[in-house]
Amino acid sequence: MELLRVLSNVKVGFFVSEETGCHGSSKCDVKFLNNVGYIVQYDAPGNHLITEVCSGIRLFEENGEFINRAQVVIGKTMETDMELQSHPYTDVSQLKKKSDVSCINISCGYYQMHSANEFVVLDDVEKAIRTGINLVNEFGYEKQVYEYEPPNWGSYGGLFNLDDADDDWDETLSDGLHDLGETHTLEDNVVTFDWGGMTIQSKHTDDTIYMDEEDVLELYELIRNNFLLKGVE
Repeated sequence: MELLRVLSNVKVGFFVSEETGCHGSSKCDVKFLNNVGYIVQYDAPGNHLITEVCSGIRLFEENGEFINRAQVVIGKTMETDMELQSHPYTDVSQLKKKSDVSCINISCGYYQMHSANEFVVLDDVEKAIRTGINLVNEFGYEKQVYEYEPPNWGSYGGLFNLDDADDDWDETLSDGLHDLGETHTLEDNVVTFDWGGMTIQSKHTDDTIYMDEEDVLELYELIRNNFLLKGVE
């Protein structure tokens, strides 16, 4: 809201139902994004995080000009070293799929999120606001192009590098790929699969953990080895 007041040319989006699956942002009219040069979202905890990949979707070119310039601006304004991270999900992932511009999600001063002890540091909020202003000063109305590339499902075979002897596992994995992007309820947890991994949320506490590709691979290997061991026995 402050950026609306102080910037002469800016668009803002307030989307509903982000916590339950980014339902509002997923239905954003692409025409709203036609004249947008870059997208900045405020939905990372603390004061030192920059989202590089969200829901398995890369938001900007890796080590590209946009992030190299932006990271300097953000770090100086937030007065700390910024850390690139993978974020389980937030609205910017849906906007990236709809737009051809670089996107970024940054810390905005909240801590211990999704808990009874959550709190906000106003000094960090003010720094985040100044960060937005400084990013506009840095990039102006210069469009920061970054095309969205839909995931190539065929690369999963290479990711897991399964042997010829594991045909049953190949078939099981292939069947599972049909569920990517869908949400399933497994006993007391809600599991959402996406290109980058999977998000698991407790129905009772709302606690959420995210497993990226490496985590999923490690879990897969543990389950696979356990299954094969039982098969031998």
